[in-house]
Amino acid sequence: MQRGFFRSRRLTACAAAAMLTASSLAGGTLSLPVSAADEPEYFYTLLAGGSQIGMEIIVKASGDIHGVSIDAHEPAANQLHMTDDGFRLTLPINAAELRKPHHLDFMLGDEGKSVQGITAVDYLTKIMNDDKYEEYLPVVTAMLNYGYAAEDYFSGADYADYYMSEAPDFSGVTINGSKFTGKEAYNADLEEKNLPYRYYGMNLTLLDKIKFSLYFDTSWSAGAAYLTDGEFGNQLTKTEEAGEGFTKVVRTIPAYRLTDTFTCVHAPADPVDFSPVQYLAAAAAGSNAKLTAVCKALYAYGEAAKAAQPGDPDTEVHSGRLTHYDYRSGCASLDEMVNLHQCPVAALTDDEYNKYAGGWIEITCGDKKLNALVADAMPFSDNPSRRAGDVDIDTQSFLDFIGEDTGDLPITWRLIPMPDAEDYDVRVKFQKNSKVYWCAVTLMDARYPIKAVKYNGRELEQNMDGGLNHNFFFGSLEQPESDGIYTFTFIDMFDHELTVDAEIDLPTGDSGLSYSRLVRCTGQFPK
Repeated sequence: MQRGFFRSRRLTACAAAAMLTASSLAGGTLSLPVSAADEPEYFYTLLAGGSQIGMEIIVKASGDIHGVSIDAHEPAANQLHMTDDGFRLTLPINAAELRKPHHLDFMLGDEGKSVQGITAVDYLTKIMNDDKYEEYLPVVTAMLNYGYAAEDYFSGADYADYYMSEAPDFSGVTINGSKFTGKEAYNADLEEKNLPYRYYGMNLTLLDKIKFSLYFDTSWSAGAAYLTDGEFGNQLTKTEEAGEGFTKVVRTIPAYRLTDTFTCVHAPADPVDFSPVQYLAAAAAGSNAKLTAVCKALYAYGEAAKAAQPGDPDTEVHSGRLTHYDYRSGCASLDEMVNLHQCPVAALTDDEYNKYAGGWIEITCGDKKLNALVADAMPFSDNPSRRAGDVDIDTQSFLDFIGEDTGDLPITWRLIPMPDAEDYDVRVKFQKNSKVYWCAVTLMDARYPIKAVKYNGRELEQNMDGGLNHNFFFGSLEQPESDGIYTFTFIDMFDHELTVDAEIDLPTGDSGLSYSRLVRCTGQFPK
């Protein structure tokens, strides 16, 4: 690849939206325009705000459904989800192709079913013109504007007709950021430490996902291999080839995090902070008016997505009393996570602990707030004076929170997502005694509590010894993975699914692991 690639059309096909919830954009689904005589029911929605634009098509029908295809192709395994009464199909879409019609086909028993001409822009314009979706108007408008600019830039065609009275005006959009100015200092540090690579530039690749990339000149021996050992924004480094002599470090980001900072760490080099907005600011300042429009439209879309972030799915507020105790080891198998994050530990009473184990809660006492990890239980059998809603936290956190040891205090608390979950990949903890044909696993750093785990499509058993959720799942693996990679699907309390590959060399003998092992994986649950 030529060194001029950074100035070329690397801002390829467009992206920006998805994976919050199906209701995050439009408060629900709309019916597809299909003849009422058809037996199945058809709905669709658009997932928006995250790292991927996704149209979700929902079909409800009774009977044997098979042979599902979209645009004459079989969907990928992670796109098609069969349900008890039909299926859901998630289709990645480039922002520059919001008008592209999609065609759904499937077999219901022996009868072929088909829906033609499904477009994202039809969905968006319906939302835009319906008063009951007024709260979504800013993000829908921004998304349409972004697609409008993207189609114009990438196809070179006239402005697309998105049912707007005129082309969007981006003159009032100011990108609140400046280009990266630390290249010289960063490379001086790399040179001083004799590291076999140099920083070259950054880029946003906008297909159906926003991919933030840092480019490195790795023409030195071992430069590319060296970059694989590190972190980018608290995630393990993921590298891709970028032409002869170049390597890029990449991560996928949601649209609403375009202005966030992501730290690149490859010791012994000094950590360096990068932000996607630095690229947008630099690219928008160039002479290409259409590229400037795309950058401004993406920035405006990111700001709209940020403003439209949904509230927490579980809004129940609990009331109780706050006390403290000497925490040593918790019931929820999360001691390693507590040590890593140095976070406050909360213990809840029976039913609430069983529901929220492994999750995070926000505790409010007067005008003070504290986030704590639910890592322990205080069962009624051992604490007969306690009531549902009471919380026990570790003594040091109590003193830091309240300022003095004043006894029990009235509080309220609620479930929250893991703070900064976007910055962390999940980790699988293989419990002691796990072996090739049997294992027990806990998921750490998940956004919300986990309620189920599947291996090869079969649910593992949850450990509820003594009536308490010990936050791990166990069962037979049936057959060993030949390459040492075990694939699990974790399901959180809101039915979000996350499939991860955990690479580990498990013992083949009867004794299993002599101590628990942590395996860092790739991925995080959506909001």
